[in-house]
Amino acid sequence: MIMSEKTDLAREYMHEARMSFYDGNLEVAAKLAQNAIDILNDSDDYYNTTIALNLLGVMYQTLGDDSKGMDYYLKGLQIAEEHNLSSTKTLFYNNIGTSYFTFKDYQKTYEYCLLAEEAINTEEAQKDERYQVWAMVTYLNLFNACLKLERYDEADKYMNLATSHLKHEENAYYMLGYRICQNSLYWATDRKDLARANLPQLIEHFKTDTNISDIVENATSFAALLKDMKEYGYWRELLESYMKRIDGQHSNSLEMAGNEFWIDYYKTIGDEDNYLKECINHTKLYFKQKELNNKNQVTSIDIKIALQKKESERKKAETLSNIDALTGLGNRHAHHKELIKLMKKEGDFKIGLGIVDIDYFKQINDTYGHLEGDNHLKQLADILKSLCTKGIKAYRIGGDEFLIIFKNCDRDTVEKYANNLKNALERAKIKNENSKVADYLTVSGGFVLVNSSDITSMESVLNKADTLLYQVKEGGRNNFKISD
Repeated sequence: MIMSEKTDLAREYMHEARMSFYDGNLEVAAKLAQNAIDILNDSDDYYNTTIALNLLGVMYQTLGDDSKGMDYYLKGLQIAEEHNLSSTKTLFYNNIGTSYFTFKDYQKTYEYCLLAEEAINTEEAQKDERYQVWAMVTYLNLFNACLKLERYDEADKYMNLATSHLKHEENAYYMLGYRICQNSLYWATDRKDLARANLPQLIEHFKTDTNISDIVENATSFAALLKDMKEYGYWRELLESYMKRIDGQHSNSLEMAGNEFWIDYYKTIGDEDNYLKECINHTKLYFKQKELNNKNQVTSIDIKIALQKKESERKKAETLSNIDALTGLGNRHAHHKELIKLMKKEGDFKIGLGIVDIDYFKQINDTYGHLEGDNHLKQLADILKSLCTKGIKAYRIGGDEFLIIFKNCDRDTVEKYANNLKNALERAKIKNENSKVADYLTVSGGFVLVNSSDITSMESVLNKADTLLYQVKEGGRNNFKISD
């Protein structure tokens, strides 16, 4: 599988992980995200590896395991620093900073978000397609930290910087949060008439906002502002709107947040009857949330155990045994050792290297799912292994890509193997109904023969085989090319 295809497959896993995460299937989401990381580690795609690690961190924090979430953030940050990935360094610094904000350590929030600002202002980060979003989020985080620290001049500076990025269409989703922050600044810096004048529009914006993921954060900030302004009518209108917006979400945590908003409101205005009523309701919601938290903690533990077991099995199979855990073939580590051994072997003899790749593997995953895709890989591996006679060995080198090593061979040996493979797959009829080549699994292959004494670098030989494979794919697939 060529690098772009590996990245595409990893992105599919990450997309499915996000969808499962949004649907509340956290265990499935974490496993899919880990699958993406496994593929990306194999392809040395450090950028998308850090994106996947960030996703896992967010998942664990959502489950209430802040410590595990922070572990993933720090692991991702280490990779980003090692490979100078400024854009994703921004992501991790912001997430670490906002974690401190949750615990009201605003100074540390400020310090980490300053690091995020430093990273986002590099040339590399500014080329990232998500630069505008990440820059705006960075400046809003710095604004919030400065506002809490009562550093109003700095807060004003960061609000202006956030404003410059808000002009971009992709950031419209965050407009409400931005406007609440802006009005909080107006109120804190004695522009009170302007802050009051903006309230009717802000209330209407809250009612029509579609960003449900930030509703609690926005409602909390807005309610705090209205409480400080003693705008009790608008405050009540905000809370009524909040309850309407969460209706149908079936989220106890959203209901509990709304209940706490009402408790604060009734206590502030001195409505003792409704205050006591909401306190009783809070007790019911609390015990319901405690039950849900227990379930989430169990899920979190299950995920940890599953991922730890998977990692343990992977290390045992692929590092100690040199065996690919899925297919039972030799892995990348094993074929590297074999190639080094061949290069050191004395004498002059022919070596054959072949790279074999499944045609339209993406269609297999899209049609039957990734688990069935794994079964297809196993079946192909069994066929490759069955065709290996003395001096021939098959390896899985990543994704749906396999390597065949021929020791002391000739062209006829290589050509016979390639033809036998093509015929075996035609007989096996492993289904791939949405392939553009056939309704069963087919492969393309590039094979190179070289004298052992002529090899200066195995990488150059592998690159030649990969070029032949690419030519076969461009020429229609389900075929092979041999160069000697």
